[in-house]
Amino acid sequence: MNYKMVGFVLGRIFLIEAALMLFPMGCAAIYGEWASIPAFLIPVLILLVLGLAASLKSPKDTKIYARDGLAIVALVWVLLSVFGALPFIITGEIPSFVDAFFEMVSGFTTTGSTILTDVESLSHGILFWRSFSHWIGGMGVLVFAMAVLPMTDGRAMHLMRAEVPGPTVGKLVPRIRKTASILYLLYIALTLVETVLLIAGGMSFYDALLHSFATAGTGGLSTRALSIGYYNSAYIDIVVGVFMILFGANFSLYYLILLGNIRTALRNEELRWFLGIIAFAVLTIAVDIRNLYGGVGHALRYSFFQVTSIISTTGFATADFNLWPEYSKFLLVLLMFVGGCRLRYLVLIVLLGASAVFFAVFVLHYEQERIDVWLHPMEVYARDAAGRNEAWQTVQSLFTIGSGGLLGQGLGNSRQKHLFLPEPQNDFIFAVVCEELGFIGAALILLLFALLIWRGFVIAMNAPDKFGSVLAIGLTAQIGIQVILNIAVVTNSMPNTGISLPFFSYGGTSLVMLLAQMGIVLAVSRQSRLKKG
Repeated sequence: MNYKMVGFVLGRIFLIEAALMLFPMGCAAIYGEWASIPAFLIPVLILLVLGLAASLKSPKDTKIYARDGLAIVALVWVLLSVFGALPFIITGEIPSFVDAFFEMVSGFTTTGSTILTDVESLSHGILFWRSFSHWIGGMGVLVFAMAVLPMTDGRAMHLMRAEVPGPTVGKLVPRIRKTASILYLLYIALTLVETVLLIAGGMSFYDALLHSFATAGTGGLSTRALSIGYYNSAYIDIVVGVFMILFGANFSLYYLILLGNIRTALRNEELRWFLGIIAFAVLTIAVDIRNLYGGVGHALRYSFFQVTSIISTTGFATADFNLWPEYSKFLLVLLMFVGGCRLRYLVLIVLLGASAVFFAVFVLHYEQERIDVWLHPMEVYARDAAGRNEAWQTVQSLFTIGSGGLLGQGLGNSRQKHLFLPEPQNDFIFAVVCEELGFIGAALILLLFALLIWRGFVIAMNAPDKFGSVLAIGLTAQIGIQVILNIAVVTNSMPNTGISLPFFSYGGTSLVMLLAQMGIVLAVSRQSRLKKG
């Protein structure tokens, strides 16, 4: 890893966040909220000191590799949120650091979740910063940093791929810096156009700008408790809905349009599926809810807004769609999954999966019973006076785990394995482990499994060739998945099914095969060492 470049990029990001905090501080000054000024000034000074210390000297090697890009992206979003939460805490409008951190993570990642119950009580400066975080995260602060960082190496595309919205990212032009500049100019232009149009619809400049921020970032944090529904305006619904579509599309298409390649942009498969699904959902939902709104016209309005809001993952609302018919609610749930993905493949998988689940749950009585045991084990257990029913093994497993306590009953001192827990030496041996070794012993075993899986992934990453890498990661993943499934069954986190715990469950053949797998992984590791030597 190029640690010096990672630190340099982080330093520049700190400086950028410090500069961005000046905007909400200016907003607070405009509205006379002088008490809020120190809340922004303090983190600005902290960020300036850290940023200058880390980025004052440019490193000689400015290359960014894939591993560097992952580290930078992870650190940036955590640290941005930590410093971004300080204004909430200093002003006391969100006194809890955890809540403030959550609010900023939601903003910068454009998630749109909130802990606030009375958003309209926030001061103008704080509310501006909350919405502005959406806009910053929508394109990604790292993309903006590309315009100012001295990175000419093509491998800086690793940061672009991590930040640019949409399923695909490509170089619009040969130079990364120019690409970032073009993307941000388009982003700013669309934001300003939406702001002007919302002002024309009767919004104040403040509300129009902040709702444009939320639309651009596809985060959906509103200045009103009722979201866009507060304005009760068909014009505003249409404007916001159209811009949710525009911001949800791949920005590379806009660059093609600017160059005059309109036909190429319109032929884009991703765009056609995106618009096609929107059109299908809007029309069918409108027909389904027409009786709720007194006609197709109003139904189209509400259907269009909710569909565009959900498929773009923005999250604005103008209606309570929980009151809509089952078909509309089901389709909206599907749209939550298809938004921002390879749509045709995901739609097919979702439809097939939904059909299979529906058939298994509502047609096959055996599967219904298994799910009932999983969801309500104690109720099923209590139905039979003798206690010997379908829930017996699950309930006894939970009793076994609970009886272990913190330190356990002692190795070999399990009571539940005698006549109570069926076949304790096989699939449910982890429950016996919990009883005999307690919470601490079970946690230690889980830690050892985690270390084993982590080491297998490390070996895979350092394998001398692609075959060795795929082989190591496949064998390691198989053991890891088996561990997760077994423990999930034993703890009733998933329906009961027969699967052994690697290296613990009874069975000589299973142990031999597992040891053979580990031998193959070690062989890959040995080849890696020989190649390095």
